[in-house]
Amino acid sequence: MFSQSLNKCLLLAKNSHRYASTLGKISVEAPKLKHFELHQPYKNVINVNWNSPNGGNAMSMDTFTELKTTMDYLSDLPECRSIVLTSSGKHFSVGLDLKNFPKIYFKYVVGKDCGARKAKFLGKMIGYIQGCISSLENCSKPVIVCTNGAVIGAAVHVCLSGDIRFSLEDTQFCIKEIDLGLAPDIGALERIQKVVGNDSLTRELCYTGRTFTGNEALNYGMVSRTFKNKKEMDEAGFKLANEIASKSPVAVEATKMQLNYARNHTVAESLDHIKLMNMSFLQSKDFFVDSTKIKDGSKPEFENIDCGKSLNEIIKI
Repeated sequence: MFSQSLNKCLLLAKNSHRYASTLGKISVEAPKLKHFELHQPYKNVINVNWNSPNGGNAMSMDTFTELKTTMDYLSDLPECRSIVLTSSGKHFSVGLDLKNFPKIYFKYVVGKDCGARKAKFLGKMIGYIQGCISSLENCSKPVIVCTNGAVIGAAVHVCLSGDIRFSLEDTQFCIKEIDLGLAPDIGALERIQKVVGNDSLTRELCYTGRTFTGNEALNYGMVSRTFKNKKEMDEAGFKLANEIASKSPVAVEATKMQLNYARNHTVAESLDHIKLMNMSFLQSKDFFVDSTKIKDGSKPEFENIDCGKSLNEIIKI
């Protein structure tokens, strides 16, 4: 029952896709998207450009679904080794679509008379959105997030789920949920303390909903670089992604896995984890190729990881 209700409120516009991908030769067809465009600025770099029909890139259930669909697709796409999330228009995202979510709330929560059933539905919906936001973090490829204009509420959660964050100097960040009468529940509270490393500052920002700029975010450690204009920022994101994509994809993916694991575990547990990982990964031919090339001063080239393509072929058998 709860899954059926959730499926209804996803409101997927299956017949109104606006964008076709502009990717080069790829092994797995790209999904058809309404809220995001896929481009390929460099050979193994995919630009996910947020260009939603919702004003200000406001986030509806459609948006969350497409975000996860896109990240899951790129996670397994052999030709993709790094990702840059950018946006079109004045804002990165103004947060939740306040036309879409009140309708869902009043229909499936206020409109029901059983508290337990309301709670079950809300739990399902919150968990679903949490999974969509976490798709950046769970993606096997590094995700660079480039933010401009307003980054409000749910958009901050998306930003914090990325690996690397850039912003304009005057980008406006705001963890806005407190002003709507709720505690943030899709990732910001769980990630921002680890990102900025300042419990007092974290509480100040979350308790007040205070807006802070890109320059402040740089000082807080929330972003690693700021820029004066969007073109400069996006190009820097693409160049950094291309540099990452030139490395061994086995080494990069293993490094992301370990960084994510170590953030939530003790040093001793993390050392055991990487020991077990490298019992496998040190058998990669990339390791020997890189070592040989370093000695003679040439730039090594690495094969793509095609497990996603292989798995799709197996499923069809």
